[in-house]
Amino acid sequence: MGIVLKQASRASISSYLGAIIGFVNVAIVMNQLFTTEQFGLRSVLLDIAVLFSMFANLGTNKSIVRFNPFFSSNGKSDSGLFTYSLLVSIAGFFFISIAFLLLREPTLDYFNGRNALFGSYFWAVFPLAFFMLINLVLQSKLQAEYNTAYASFLNNVLTRLLNTALLVLYYYKAIDFHQFIVLFILSYAVIMVLFFIYLYRLDVLNFRVNRKMFSPRVRRIYFRYSLFEIWASISTTMINKIDSIMLLMLLNLSVVAVYTNAAYLTLLISIPASSISNISFPIVARFWKRKEFKEIEKIYQQSSINQAFIGGLLFILLWVSVDNLFELQRSVYSTGKVAILILAVGRLFQIACGVNAQIISASKYYPFAAITSFSLVLLAIATNLIFIPIFGLNGAALATTISLILYNLVRLIFIYKKMKILPFTKATIKLVFAFTLVLIIGSFLPNVDNIYIETIYKSGVVALLYFVLNWVFNISEEVNSLIIKILPRSFQK
Repeated sequence: MGIVLKQASRASISSYLGAIIGFVNVAIVMNQLFTTEQFGLRSVLLDIAVLFSMFANLGTNKSIVRFNPFFSSNGKSDSGLFTYSLLVSIAGFFFISIAFLLLREPTLDYFNGRNALFGSYFWAVFPLAFFMLINLVLQSKLQAEYNTAYASFLNNVLTRLLNTALLVLYYYKAIDFHQFIVLFILSYAVIMVLFFIYLYRLDVLNFRVNRKMFSPRVRRIYFRYSLFEIWASISTTMINKIDSIMLLMLLNLSVVAVYTNAAYLTLLISIPASSISNISFPIVARFWKRKEFKEIEKIYQQSSINQAFIGGLLFILLWVSVDNLFELQRSVYSTGKVAILILAVGRLFQIACGVNAQIISASKYYPFAAITSFSLVLLAIATNLIFIPIFGLNGAALATTISLILYNLVRLIFIYKKMKILPFTKATIKLVFAFTLVLIIGSFLPNVDNIYIETIYKSGVVALLYFVLNWVFNISEEVNSLIIKILPRSFQK
């Protein structure tokens, strides 16, 4: 678990630095500079482009990581696995683009009656999705090389810094909204170029294909895995994105803006878990190749308790100060407070289940992920159709949470039946107790007049209490070991 936590900590630092920049950009600046329709448009374009790129990728991003141990005979060459996957992805983009263009007129006819602004920027989906697609393939290559920190920096920090620069230009009226959208798309092209340069400097970017390695049998295995994995990847993305798209379809861009703001805040608690999962996948794949199942179980349980511990703390910090965050925004965004609570339940359950997705994807049972994923996408669509008309944006949050819980519960049960391992231990019970106690105490802390001072003191109190309980009950051994290293030696004695 050492390499996992080390790489994950580096990636998490970049992720949180990016999250801070992103919060300032999205939750404060954009809400002041853009209308809710413009803010909602940006969110919807991103969501559609993400789904577009996931379909076009055809599951090759997972295949790069899954098969790298089999294709890599040395530290530099992967026998053309990356090149092969890149070409497949570009071909996938071509075919998905044709399908998307064929649906252009009915799509625009539907949306123009409700949100004409989306119809004006329908074209933006294509270049944005293309750059996202290439970046996804390049990021997977880095992941296969056990390197996630640089990708996290590009995706989370630099992307948002470029976005900040565009907001400054927009604020001073150096560019208009249309130019902002164009330059926003081109910022992903900049990231793509930097990915290529970094991989080239690592000397792992080899475009030669070893034809002997790609025999007809190998190609069948590769495409079979990729086609199954595409549904697993798309389902995870759709469950996280379909809510905002369906809010646009059933309501309007203003509601999408409020919901996106709430979803972004809850997404912050998942950042460390995402970092741990990204670096865990190639390691789990290597263990599966070697049949080291005890090591897989160890990663499964350690990832669960560490992800849940950190995610739980982040949610408490968010919840005790959420009203202060709304003070920095337009008043309309405070209507998303209930949605934050509902979404957080699903996020916390998901991260508490550890690296279950990575275990299934790396194993011989990978078709199960695709089968259940397709069913759960249908469930997400159905629940959104049911709950959005009744509860509005809270209905979308409820639909997402139900989908996340069922999705992870099914995977948890499957892994237990096939491998007789669970992510939960006695430490999980201790963590639930500590989390509940700190959340209750934090909710009843007295308020002060200054929101900045209040946020600092409340955050300090709940964080201190949380870490003390972790130390007393020894909930996360890794966190306690980290505390020991940080404490001065004189205090340790």
